[in-house]
Amino acid sequence: MNTENYAKYFYYTVSLIFLITGLLGINRLITKADLPFSYYCNDDKIISAEQYESIIPGDVIQTVNSISIKSLYQLETILDSRSVGLESDLNILSAENKVSNLHVHLIRYYRKYNFILISLLAGLSFWITSVFLIRKKSGDRAVRVLFWVFVLFSLATMTSPGKYFTDNDWVAYLVRASHVSSYFLGGIAFLQFTFLFPAIRIKRFDRYFTVLYILSSLFCISLISVQIYSVNNINSEMVLTMETLWKITEAVLLISVISGAVNLFMFYRKMSDAAEKKKAEWIFWGLAAGAFPFLLLWLLPRLLGFDELIQEEFLLAFLIFVPVFFTRAIIKYHIFDIDVFIKKSILYTALTFTIIIIYLAANEILRFIASDFIKGYEEIVSVLLIFFAIIIFNPIQNKLRNYIDKIFYREGYDFEKAVINFSAGLNDQITIYGLSKYAVTEIQKIIPARKIAFAAEADNRKYLKILSQNNFAALSSEISDLILSVKNTGKKKVFTAKDKTEPGLDTDNSKSDMLTDGNICVIIPFNIEPENISAAIILGDKISGRRYMKEDIELLNILFSNVMLAFKKLQLQEKVELEELEISRLEEFNKNMIYYVSRVSHDLKTPLTSIKMFSEILKEQDNFKTGNSNEYLEIIEGETDRLTRLINNVLNYSKIVNGIKEYSFVRVNLNECIRESLKIMEYQFMMENFRADIVLQDNIFIKADKDAVKEALINILSNAIKYSPEKKFIRVTSEISENYAVVKIKDEGIGISKKDIENIFNPFVRLKNSKIKHTGGAGIGLSIIKNIMDSHKGRTEVVSELGKGTSFILYFPLCTAERQVSDKLNKF
Repeated sequence: MNTENYAKYFYYTVSLIFLITGLLGINRLITKADLPFSYYCNDDKIISAEQYESIIPGDVIQTVNSISIKSLYQLETILDSRSVGLESDLNILSAENKVSNLHVHLIRYYRKYNFILISLLAGLSFWITSVFLIRKKSGDRAVRVLFWVFVLFSLATMTSPGKYFTDNDWVAYLVRASHVSSYFLGGIAFLQFTFLFPAIRIKRFDRYFTVLYILSSLFCISLISVQIYSVNNINSEMVLTMETLWKITEAVLLISVISGAVNLFMFYRKMSDAAEKKKAEWIFWGLAAGAFPFLLLWLLPRLLGFDELIQEEFLLAFLIFVPVFFTRAIIKYHIFDIDVFIKKSILYTALTFTIIIIYLAANEILRFIASDFIKGYEEIVSVLLIFFAIIIFNPIQNKLRNYIDKIFYREGYDFEKAVINFSAGLNDQITIYGLSKYAVTEIQKIIPARKIAFAAEADNRKYLKILSQNNFAALSSEISDLILSVKNTGKKKVFTAKDKTEPGLDTDNSKSDMLTDGNICVIIPFNIEPENISAAIILGDKISGRRYMKEDIELLNILFSNVMLAFKKLQLQEKVELEELEISRLEEFNKNMIYYVSRVSHDLKTPLTSIKMFSEILKEQDNFKTGNSNEYLEIIEGETDRLTRLINNVLNYSKIVNGIKEYSFVRVNLNECIRESLKIMEYQFMMENFRADIVLQDNIFIKADKDAVKEALINILSNAIKYSPEKKFIRVTSEISENYAVVKIKDEGIGISKKDIENIFNPFVRLKNSKIKHTGGAGIGLSIIKNIMDSHKGRTEVVSELGKGTSFILYFPLCTAERQVSDKLNKF
């Protein structure tokens, strides 16, 4: 495991510990106790804001459980040690300076779960984002610092002070210590992030922040010590000291975030890299939408001694925007252009307010004109007014959108949407020409350029030809050679002209002069597999006059990658269509060839029959029975029989292929078939000096086509002769086994490997062996045997071992009578 993975597991462990601590804090918030009436603080006095039993608004709460109260923080700390439902003693000073005592039952601090739920959601959003960041870019220092920012704010959000027990409550100590320290250190970590992102901007950066973190840690240790002491001694002055330290902590958080934002903004003004500026804009948007409402509308008023302007839970909800927007800045800022985002935000806000104004105006006009007529029908009128507002709104929405476009819209696009829409259109293209035309047209809509071309390698592979273009007259040989030079390098290059792209892009501008001469700004070459064809998208100046940005190049890479996939698909499709045409042509040729072979075979059988007939007649003549004449006639007759068998094989195979092979099933004596087959092969046995051992069981009858059975046996015997060059011995046996008549033909030839056994029944398969030089035949005998056995509802088994021979075993179903006899014998 490498160092980076170890670091990731460390961060994962830290984040898990922080999450567990945060969830413990959420649990303590649920049981947090409070007084059963509302109150506020004024001039160090806690004053009742509502009537409760004998308490009236304006009464001062002097003590709680005999502890003098001077601030809301102190009161909250005291009540946190109590449980919901328990009694607390209050000493009340009325407006008439009358002192009274009152026993009250404490209730839940958070009457509704809004604050708790929003704290949990905000905390989880920070936590999830921190884990996501470290998983994606743990090697980036700015990301590691941002991880600490998010994980600390996650902890701070979920560990607001809650219930604690007075006797060594380590969970309460952990939660409260985490809360105060994470607020303080989170602000410092954010300040550090703004000096790191997008790059370190001060000398001795590490030294300064090392000192700052040491001082911060010392402050946090003091803060935690005072916090723990104050909850264990709630009647001491340490509670008030803790309140002061907490205000310092809040002030440090406010100052750190604002200082960090100002620091980033000052650097933003000096940025020349447009991509980095967009990243910074996402950061600003996150601060504006999430952090600043919380800091300026809740935290700042509290520090200045005023009431918060908006309830804390609502402002906490805005914090969810912070991790979302920061993550876009760090990981995928280009997925949704910030300009487009702001434009759409303003647009939809304007549209929403427009329809509300139309509705309210129509409602007021109707009430003013006809208030008496709509009494009792207010709900129906409201529904009708909504439809009216929508109808009136529809014609003006486009004008409003165009107006906002003119003010806010620069050249921008939704990255993800552009890819999805473009890719969807690619699927509709059915020709390479249509694909190239579509690619050029749509890319120019997304990134308007004065000229654009899609080029691919010509058939001769010597130059590129333009498949589709707009305002692109021709492609020079130099540009064509430049694109072809990328081929087979294994590198992905983007050629750009100087000053036509944003600075810092990883592109090759060494050929800038060549591109400038051709009024070209960007060339993105690609190779199309598997033929390894070079192709490229070529663009001139943008119509807007702006440079090509990093996201432009990334988008073009993605779009053109999809084009190449579609291009490859169409090429393969054309290739498949050509192959299908070739297959169709070959099938037609095969049919014609089979017909031709069938006709020729029939024609060959006629002279062979005549030769055999006249050789038999000559053998009967007395003058041919002397000398070698009889031997020669036997050879002529034997070779004629062998040639006839070969022709019959071809004829039968052609019938099988064409599906016209027919079998005539009758009751057949299997042993008679075997003897006749051996008689036919007698000549070849004699010529090859083969010995045969025959062992046949009596009375074996099957329902079969006799000629087909003999043909199967003869083919096996012929193969035994062919593949037995040394040991020329064959054994033929027959027997009855479990309702089957079994014929086994075993030779002692070269054998067949296990791998070859799987294929031997396929047509035209021939075994290769160095011991066999020439075997003859066409390799169709075993495929004919398989068809015969399948047609007889039998089966064929092959047992073989290289160098030890082969056994072919044919299983034929017995006739009904023989099967019944076999069943009776099996019972005994």
